[in-house]
Amino acid sequence: MSIDFNFDLAVGFVLDKSDVLAPFGLESDERSHTEDRYDPKTGKKLEPVKVVDDLGGVTYELHGDRYDDEHEFLGALAGELDCSLDFGGNYSDNETIYASVEIEFTGEDDLDAGNISCGSSATLSTVIKSKRKVEALAKKLKKLGIDPGVAKVYVRPSID
Repeated sequence: MSIDFNFDLAVGFVLDKSDVLAPFGLESDERSHTEDRYDPKTGKKLEPVKVVDDLGGVTYELHGDRYDDEHEFLGALAGELDCSLDFGGNYSDNETIYASVEIEFTGEDDLDAGNISCGSSATLSTVIKSKRKVEALAKKLKKLGIDPGVAKVYVRPSID
């Protein structure tokens, strides 16, 4: 099995994962109880044993729906924002989220070199036309408590 590296042009925002997830995260503590145990041979009571009912951790909530998995949550959030939300950054940490609007690519200069691919370019007028979509995305992000920062045209990496 190989690792595939993909790169494509995107228009939108480069966000820190913690800034995106924080407004929706709900932390829960571990829930447990103790149970009595008995020696199977003698029937003698032993020390009680802790039994974990719920490990706790972080879940994410969007409009009353809860998500245990941050990837599933980001999928729902992307639908809400009408954009793409993709993990990026370091291969092992995924600390960057790319929030991008859809743009039309020329399809003229795709590069596929086995395990490395690069999407095609877009015309300058297409990028300029995307400004309204990017501004609308910024408003939606702010409304949800996420600071979008500065809009960018960037290369969005992904690893499969």
